[in-house]
Amino acid sequence: MERREFDGAIALLKEQERIYRERGYPEGLWNCLANQASALADSGDLDGAMAAYEEQDTISRQQGENGWLAQALAGKASVLSRLDRRAEASRVADEALDLAIQTGDEEQVEFVKRMKNENGL
Repeated sequence: MERREFDGAIALLKEQERIYRERGYPEGLWNCLANQASALADSGDLDGAMAAYEEQDTISRQQGENGWLAQALAGKASVLSRLDRRAEASRVADEALDLAIQTGDEEQVEFVKRMKNENGL
């Protein structure tokens, strides 16, 4: 993807984020932030990705959604690993796995285990 296309995609996600914030729709906001975080991490903007994962973490805790939180923490752990903050990444990944197990969502458990394995955590 060319930089111009990427910037356009991020701009659309930011507009979507604005709308979800205005409407007070936490699930939509959480999903939008997930898309932003993934795109930013893939483009190498790890600080931007971390900010999106941090906000996802906050929303998940506010909503009492452990499944959401497990996903957000898995993304956060992946970025922390790429930032060479391995001890923190390992702690966050372990929390993500514990939460995924608590939810009973086997797909989520496998997702977190795969992320841990891919990042050597």
